[in-house]
Amino acid sequence: MRFFYCFWVVLCIATSALAQNNVDDLSRALRLKDVVSILRDEGIQYGKTLNDELLDGTGGAFVDQKVDEIYSSDRMESVLRHALADSMTQKDIEESVLFFETPLGQTIISLENSARRAYSDPTVEDIAKTQYQKMDRSKPLYGLIEEYIATNDLIGQNVDSAIRADYEFFRGISQGQGVRQDDQAVLSDLWAQKDVTRQETRDWLFGFLLLAYQPLNDREMQENLAFSKTDAGRALNSALFVGFEQMYNEISFELGLVIGRSMVAQDL
Repeated sequence: MRFFYCFWVVLCIATSALAQNNVDDLSRALRLKDVVSILRDEGIQYGKTLNDELLDGTGGAFVDQKVDEIYSSDRMESVLRHALADSMTQKDIEESVLFFETPLGQTIISLENSARRAYSDPTVEDIAKTQYQKMDRSKPLYGLIEEYIATNDLIGQNVDSAIRADYEFFRGISQGQGVRQDDQAVLSDLWAQKDVTRQETRDWLFGFLLLAYQPLNDREMQENLAFSKTDAGRALNSALFVGFEQMYNEISFELGLVIGRSMVAQDL
């Protein structure tokens, strides 16, 4: 009995180590640290925007410090890594690593990260969206990106995630102010704006992906799309959405909490 127990413990440790190694490989292939760095920079800027628009710029060092803590790179990366480990099979992880370690896979990651950094400039975002609106819909790249968005359900999932994150933000504000939130009223308002959110999301996604993938030729874009349709590609997409949603729900609530407490402090 003791022998079998020890054997099972050793087996569990070995399996856990293998899973950890595979997630390490996938994180490196996806350049997760770079992605988190970009999202952290976006978050710090968003915190400044919230301070200006909701607190009239009076948040000061308190808000700056809290925003810096909320967008902790280590915590953000940890949430995403756990989502990959918990939501994907070892086979899916290994096949995803194989794709993203190829020259094309690394090119795709580089293009996406570069475009995301460029998008932090509102002028670049506006230009990209305008180019999308004026683009010839008959061009192969447009059709491939449209199929890529549909295959990964990027619009629907992003809209739902945005609504949930906004709900968490308002919940944080209410709790920070020490008042009870009318959940039904908040959700009703957010869902009433769903069509607007959906259109904004569509414009953002098409502008972003056309900017990011423009350097790819049709064959390369078709390979990218083909991977998205595999079991591994679908599992990766699902895992990333799980991770990002959890991460942004937590961040949104904590940001709301900080803003709510700051509003109370303003009134004292």
